[in-house]
Amino acid sequence: MSSTARSVTTRRSMMKGMAWAAPAMTMAVAAPALAASPPIDPPPVMAVLNTNASCKVTGGIHKYRLVFTFTNSGSDAMVKMTSVSVTPNSGSPVTFPVSDEAPFSLPAGGEEVVTYESDKADDMANGTAVATFEYEDATGVVQAVTQEFAVPSLPPC
Repeated sequence: MSSTARSVTTRRSMMKGMAWAAPAMTMAVAAPALAASPPIDPPPVMAVLNTNASCKVTGGIHKYRLVFTFTNSGSDAMVKMTSVSVTPNSGSPVTFPVSDEAPFSLPAGGEEVVTYESDKADDMANGTAVATFEYEDATGVVQAVTQEFAVPSLPPC
């Protein structure tokens, strides 16, 4: 009497195999893209909060008006602010509607002054601003940069 070995594939063994295969496939696709454009540290495009020109809009609806100076120590770039917020030392974060802002050109060695105005602010205390922007250099490489700034006592606008 001869015995024949049978291979049985269960649903569970298939699912285990798929669970291990899926991350491997994802990694294989994602790794080359990350390896092709490592972030530049420090990035050539930076922002500085100009506290002498920034102010608090008072009377009616209270808002922050922040003035940033962007500088570029690299090649020509396109810059787009993607988010700005101020968190007062007491109170809730105040956001800035920057999603519809158009990108601006920042030539190599150049600077650009840009003003952003917040949504309504219930609390106008000193605090911290966080700005995130993206820049695309002449070769098409895009890098996101997040910077934090102290927001001192700003004068009224």
